[in-house]
Amino acid sequence: MWKLMFGSMGLLLALQSFGAVYTTLIRELDHGNGQEKILVLLSNGRVAFLPVHSSLAPAFEAAAKNGDLLSVTTDHSRNITSAQTLKVSPEYLEDKMFTSRVTRGQTYAPTVLPSLEKASEIYKGMNRKANSESQCYNRAHVWSWEMYNQHIVKPMKIFVFFTPKYIRRFNFDWWFHVSPYVLTNENGVVTERVMDWRYTKKPLLMKEWTDVFMANNSVCKDVEKYSDYEYHRTDADAPWCMLLRSSMYYYQPLDLERLDKKGLVKDFWVEWELANAYREAFNYRH
Repeated sequence: MWKLMFGSMGLLLALQSFGAVYTTLIRELDHGNGQEKILVLLSNGRVAFLPVHSSLAPAFEAAAKNGDLLSVTTDHSRNITSAQTLKVSPEYLEDKMFTSRVTRGQTYAPTVLPSLEKASEIYKGMNRKANSESQCYNRAHVWSWEMYNQHIVKPMKIFVFFTPKYIRRFNFDWWFHVSPYVLTNENGVVTERVMDWRYTKKPLLMKEWTDVFMANNSVCKDVEKYSDYEYHRTDADAPWCMLLRSSMYYYQPLDLERLDKKGLVKDFWVEWELANAYREAFNYRH
């Protein structure tokens, strides 16, 4: 369980000629079954690789256990070439304040839009100014807030978790992706439509959306809680991907983990999260 909230870290992503540099927590290490490389799940949603016998391996094991903040350098193949432990900013201490404000509050009731046409209208007006290196959870949070604030619509969010076997098999870049989605009334049937402006051209059905990322067009398994993914992602019969739905308030996987393991329901907007999302994804203050 992380003691620090990775969304507050002020992500540094500097693309350089040798690859990339990330300021990040280490969310998880996956050793696989006889694999030559450890799969490293970074807290920004990216993945990287570390040789099993690398001299850096013990430091990464310790960082994953202790929640250390690292500066990690990778090459073009996402192999980790160096890492440095960083000091923790006072910004991270906001995590304690956040936890104390979480409630076990009201049941979330998403808006059901009257038609697909209404969803398309909202989609066309979505904020398109995200920078090229923005992270999905920041875009999704801003888009969700603007749907709520500008259209009086309460969307949902869909988290897709890519399992290690999918990441390794298809050399995939991420271990999770998230986007807002809305419910629409289509000929009397309530339908889910994903609103992921970055990767799609219109509101998509859930399977249409996952097909954008699934090279094998696999059907992602619906799960009810974070531990369904966390505890079973490496099972021999694990699916290629898993889908977990949440309300618009959940910012990142850590929120889903807290909900699952501590029963901490999030039923409000957190100002620093919105400010962080606007700053990192859209380069301006909220």
